[in-house]
Amino acid sequence: GGGVRIGGAVELIREISKIGSLPAFPTWNALDIITSDFENYGGRIGTYGGAGRNFGIQNSDLILAVGSRISGRITGGNIHTFGREAKKYVVDVDRALLQPKLQQVPFDVNIFCDVKIFAKKVLLRLQEEVTAENFPKYKEWNDQCRDWRIRFDPVRKEMFDSGSYKFEGKEYTHPYAFTRRLSEKMDDNSILVCDLGGTSVVVGHAFETRFGQSYLTNNGNAPMGFSMCGAMGAWMADPSRQAVAIIGDGGMILNIQELQTLINYKINIKIFILNNHIYGITKAFQETNFDGRCEACGPAGYNPPNFVKVAEGFGIKTFSIENNTQIDQVIDQILAHDGPAVCDVNNHEYHTYEPRIFGWNTPIEDMYPYLPRDEFLKNMLIQPVEGWEEPAMPDVVNVNSQAGDMATKTME
Repeated sequence: GGGVRIGGAVELIREISKIGSLPAFPTWNALDIITSDFENYGGRIGTYGGAGRNFGIQNSDLILAVGSRISGRITGGNIHTFGREAKKYVVDVDRALLQPKLQQVPFDVNIFCDVKIFAKKVLLRLQEEVTAENFPKYKEWNDQCRDWRIRFDPVRKEMFDSGSYKFEGKEYTHPYAFTRRLSEKMDDNSILVCDLGGTSVVVGHAFETRFGQSYLTNNGNAPMGFSMCGAMGAWMADPSRQAVAIIGDGGMILNIQELQTLINYKINIKIFILNNHIYGITKAFQETNFDGRCEACGPAGYNPPNFVKVAEGFGIKTFSIENNTQIDQVIDQILAHDGPAVCDVNNHEYHTYEPRIFGWNTPIEDMYPYLPRDEFLKNMLIQPVEGWEEPAMPDVVNVNSQAGDMATKTME
């Protein structure tokens, strides 16, 4: 978790993983610590699991949480199914987070220690005890987690195709395709500041970090609109680095007045608006949990402005990406532009934020869209949760994961 960075133990934790050939799973606050190019990166975890679909952490026999509060967004609502056959250790410098009555998940061993001190001691023991004889055993498990991560990448090839994200005859930009391309094109030492809500899910699934980049967000209280202002502060702290904000249309409205600040202080950041014209994650939650009864999330009760015209009114250079065919060219243009810029990325309101758990009490290894039961069982090294052999398929959305075909159910 992000506490590893605060404690100054990034290099130590990465070295522990390397020496022990131990798969490492970053929380969303640690995407620039255990990066996508890290050799032992095991995938992303939680209720919006991302690469690997949580098979690695759920099939493990030991979980070591370092600098991370294991929250409900990691475990899901049925906390007893999280890492249920693993012995769990947690290391934290905050005594409150080590009190069993305050922990979301009961840990077997609570270690009150500064993460840097702890990491140094563990690294010393590993250097003494990892031998040529026992190393292959650990490597085999690490290779298995890598296989899950690669095989179950949320970003699929067909998402980049022209016309693959079409609704009622109109083409849109697939948010995963855009985000993956942006991650490939940003500088090696760039700073990405991510907004909250559905934007954080898209970035958590599709943005691949490289070591040397900085990933900043505010998952503590999750204020929409944070990323634009956060990117301003990041650039002003170090103007030599490329600074990019990814923000949703809902978040953009909350701090839209700060576009004047960009002009006043000539702040050279690039703002990409993932514009799905609704409160996307709110609508997805309402459709899932309230039988499709949606309120105040759009298009009724919410309608964003034309961000290109608004930004032009402030005198800011603007770009737009209407569909998949424009992704590469426009990203190149905006990143090359000398000065602040705003890019409106046209997304459709329908997005399932897959993979994700469907229902708060779902075991996090069984993510929607559900795998065929035989394939799911092949990837389970531990016993599936009793009574979860045949999860109920949702009837609000219909997603063909293999073909990438998507359709919405008409809501009255």
